[in-house]
Amino acid sequence: MKREEYIRQLKKLIKKYHPDLCKDEYLEKIFNEITIKLIHKLNQVRAGNDRDQSYQYYKMGIKYYRNIHPNQFYKRNTDKTFEPKEYEEQLSILNRIFISFNSAEYYFSKVITEYPQSEWANDAKEKK
Repeated sequence: MKREEYIRQLKKLIKKYHPDLCKDEYLEKIFNEITIKLIHKLNQVRAGNDRDQSYQYYKMGIKYYRNIHPNQFYKRNTDKTFEPKEYEEQLSILNRIFISFNSAEYYFSKVITEYPQSEWANDAKEKK
């Protein structure tokens, strides 16, 4: 089976076991477990090998890690001074930072636990 066909079959299975489409009560109960395993397998196939997969997780962690910075709470004026943004905007920023923090931690944890020998594991540990 070619790689593209394999990916297509995995996507079909993920869709098949989706709770909105699956009518089997037993399968509905274990949907999360099935889907997580299928998505993990799909990511492995897309990446090609473990080194690539660990790097993909690391890259995702870095993407979210970059969003965790307090400079987002201030706007820069034309005279190069800074002033705080409006309260509502700060709440929105705080929410994004919180989501980014959790997402970065999730991806760094995946690198550390699933690929401890990876070249990215040490840096992921430092950032987590």
